[in-house]
Amino acid sequence: MPRLKTRTPATLDWKWVQPKSTRREYELRAGGERMAGLRRVKMLGSLAEADTGDGHWTLKRQGFLRPYVSVRRAGAEDEFAKLHFSWLGDGSLHFRDGRVYAWKRKFWTGQYLFATEKGEELVVLNPTLALLKVGAKVTIHPSDIDNSQLALLAVIGWYVMLLGFDEAAACVIT
Repeated sequence: MPRLKTRTPATLDWKWVQPKSTRREYELRAGGERMAGLRRVKMLGSLAEADTGDGHWTLKRQGFLRPYVSVRRAGAEDEFAKLHFSWLGDGSLHFRDGRVYAWKRKFWTGQYLFATEKGEELVVLNPTLALLKVGAKVTIHPSDIDNSQLALLAVIGWYVMLLGFDEAAACVIT
């Protein structure tokens, strides 16, 4: 799997696809090339496994009154990053090395995105829904920061969107 370059020279358009509607597996594709993957481990529960050019990861929603997403390197006990949510669904992603990114939801457009603390958009996800399949168009914006974690940001964002889809489906079913 390719690793992203240190700096993104231009806007990149990628997309999350679900190759088989019967499986909870997704691929982040740039053209015909697989850039990352995400797999929900069980039908029930929030544990997911992901892979990018920078490594293998586990993601899990935790907490009840103060929910957050824990991101760990596969097999590791300590958290690599943690995404904390506000009551409105926005939040902040804190990496172990001190980097912080804002997680935002644009209510009227349905977009979700990660931005720098200064508001510079880095990764924007636009959901695409089809019969029995979900996906998203992912836009990676040029940035002056080190982009070695952009695929991981896209993975975390997609994981949070999938959690939202699950919650919406549960509301419709009940």
